Amino acid sequence: MEINEAYKIFNCSEESTDEEIDRHYFMWIKKEKASRNNPDANDPIDLEIINHAYETIKKHREHGTLPPNDSKTLRAKVEHFFTYYKLQTLGILVLIIVSVAAFQTILDQRQEQAELNSLPKESVSIMFYGSYFEPGLAASEKDENKIVENILTAFPEWERITTTLNYSPHELTDGSDIGIQQKSAAILALEKPDLYIMDLDYFNLHAPSGMFHPLNELESGGETSRLLHYAQTGEDGKEQLYGIELTNESLFNGVPVHDQTRKIAAIRKDSGNKENALAFMKEFSGQ
Repeated sequence: MEINEAYKIFNCSEESTDEEIDRHYFMWIKKEKASRNNPDANDPIDLEIINHAYETIKKHREHGTLPPNDSKTLRAKVEHFFTYYKLQTLGILVLIIVSVAAFQTILDQRQEQAELNSLPKESVSIMFYGSYFEPGLAASEKDENKIVENILTAFPEWERITTTLNYSPHELTDGSDIGIQQKSAAILALEKPDLYIMDLDYFNLHAPSGMFHPLNELESGGETSRLLHYAQTGEDGKEQLYGIELTNESLFNGVPVHDQTRKIAAIRKDSGNKENALAFMKEFSGQ
């Protein structure tokens, strides 16, 4: 029931006092009682309407323009509205953040690719893999630059060389060694250099996998058996030459490595720079 209709039934207004409202209500109660006791009354009183009007006025005066139930309903609707749109807003913000991050990644990749395209053609890429580097030097940019400098001294015509120092311990003394070995194995699997320089143990471990290019053209070079390293792969079951030991230590001038470690060079099977890789092997194996 509308509040205006309730006041009209009571013949009152909003300016009426609570006492006046109560007095009118009790007057209606008395009239209704008298009406029930007089069956011949022409205008029977509907007590339900009177009670509804009285409750509407009381609730209006106590709680404002809406009764408590309506207020709760409105609050629930408002809370639902903000909860729903808050979730939507958060979802939109997350989508924006992810989109911006993806867009930035694409920009970074394009920028990186543009920088690579602007560089001279790569002459050879080399991964130094094994335990002959100290752990703290495994990712030393200074040492990588020094090795590149030593290679360019031997091959001044080469314009660009990329290197990766991938330290991997043989002996696992604690949890950190396990982590380092797992990381180095992941790098070995993901990167695709033209040439590997491995210590002897790692060469013997990986050569049978068929990942190296056979070096048949180097077998007649007069090397001793100590310098040539063969392996039998699962492809044809035939033992072939896959590695040559490096004896020219000028490659590591100015770089702290274990000098007594035997370092074996092997060419990746799908290398795109096989000729330069072979030239490198001949130069630093003393041929």
